[in-house]
Amino acid sequence: MPFGHPGRRSRRDSDHALTRGFAVRLASGAVPPGSIPAAFARGDAMTVKSARPPRRIRRPAMLLSALALAAASVAVTAPAQASAPDAAAVALPAPSAGDTRAAVTALDAGQRSQLQSEIDQQLAATTGGVQISANEISYNGGEPIMVFPLPGAATAPASSGAALTAEGVDPAVIQEITVEGCPAGDWDNRWYCFYQHPDFGGRRLQWNYEHCNGVNFGQYDFRNRASGWVNTTIPNHPARLYVRVYDTDPAPDDYLWTGNPGAKDAHVGAANNDKADLFRACRS
Repeated sequence: MPFGHPGRRSRRDSDHALTRGFAVRLASGAVPPGSIPAAFARGDAMTVKSARPPRRIRRPAMLLSALALAAASVAVTAPAQASAPDAAAVALPAPSAGDTRAAVTALDAGQRSQLQSEIDQQLAATTGGVQISANEISYNGGEPIMVFPLPGAATAPASSGAALTAEGVDPAVIQEITVEGCPAGDWDNRWYCFYQHPDFGGRRLQWNYEHCNGVNFGQYDFRNRASGWVNTTIPNHPARLYVRVYDTDPAPDDYLWTGNPGAKDAHVGAANNDKADLFRACRS
């Protein structure tokens, strides 16, 4: 028998045999008339099919148990996922890690990392800079210092002990006076500062000493960034400094403003804002 098993009848053959046997018994009177199936009475006896055993249905409870067991197996055998690195575990450079000022130690790990990222970007954009604290960079042995606001603050804090040392001040002996954060020490150690944002906000770039030959702000990634200034040098004093600022984009240079001794300006005005490229600091 093709497509079947040897010695086994197909279901169709069984149905035919059942039908033929029933017809013979009916013809011989062996089957009472009242027991004739309706299908035979209609004359379509050949359509009768043998009864099938009921299909076994898996109980829902058994299915749920199997699924729970499979899930537990996956949970046990699945490889553990690597946890994200803890921000607190990110190593900070020694000048930052060793900065014990209260405002610095109050920062959380994410804020410390954010601040260090700003410092790193500044160092990458300039040459000759050295980080001296969590938020300060010294150039040329402390001649200028770039001071960053701490995360969450609008203005940069006063100089750290490391910056005071670079500025020639002994932080253990002298309590430095500041004007809008700009150092105002002894008469011969007065500074002038430029601010990134109005109202003395943002980064502060501070200098001392005379620079009559001119300083390009681009050396410190501060070109076209100045919005305000402070000059703490003493008027009518031999060590006074006049700080003249220029925009070098046009030719010849366009004069913007003068920072007079003992003066300050929270905003240089819309016409001069973010245009400073160069300054000269002279005694007269």
